[in-house]
Amino acid sequence: MNGFLLNENLPSSLARELGSSGARVAHVADLGLAGRPDPDVWDLAMREDLIILTKDADYLDLAVAKGGARVIHLAVGNMRTIDLLSFVAGQMKRIVEFSEGNEPLLVLRPPS
Repeated sequence: MNGFLLNENLPSSLARELGSSGARVAHVADLGLAGRPDPDVWDLAMREDLIILTKDADYLDLAVAKGGARVIHLAVGNMRTIDLLSFVAGQMKRIVEFSEGNEPLLVLRPPS
């Protein structure tokens, strides 16, 4: 299973939820990348074989323009942290399956 790189728009507490799957997880803030341009985060994810987990739709454009890194886009809008953690916990099966495959992009949306 690949590891995950949480973008700065996600709480670091999400790392614990993902870590429960046995994956290695890093947050951009822990790696000194907070506030850095998206391509810098992208490049690190490619070098370290990490899947970027983000709410930032700009990474969808990077996936098309640059390729190479893999992205899970949480298309959830503004959400309380506890609700975000619950949403991700409910999506863990899909997240793990994605991490074990080779698709470049997974978009997760809450039910409408």
